[in-house]
Amino acid sequence: MKTYRFLGAKARRRREEIGLTTRQVATMIGVTAGHVRNLETGNSDISPPTYKLLCGALHVEMDALREEIDDRLDDDGEAA
Repeated sequence: MKTYRFLGAKARRRREEIGLTTRQVATMIGVTAGHVRNLETGNSDISPPTYKLLCGALHVEMDALREEIDDRLDDDGEAA
């Protein structure tokens, strides 16, 4: 499992916590709702600029979504 799957799952939980839809987040960060769903499910990698915008839309620090991920992954980004 790649890092972006963990990021996507955490992003989805946060989005749901604050009551936003995928469409609302998509509008906020300038992508389609389908792309947001793909990010959340790990079907798309996330670029650094999009990650920064996503964190802003979700009202989280950039490191907040990455917390605990590094401990779960090996050097190749695969689940340890």
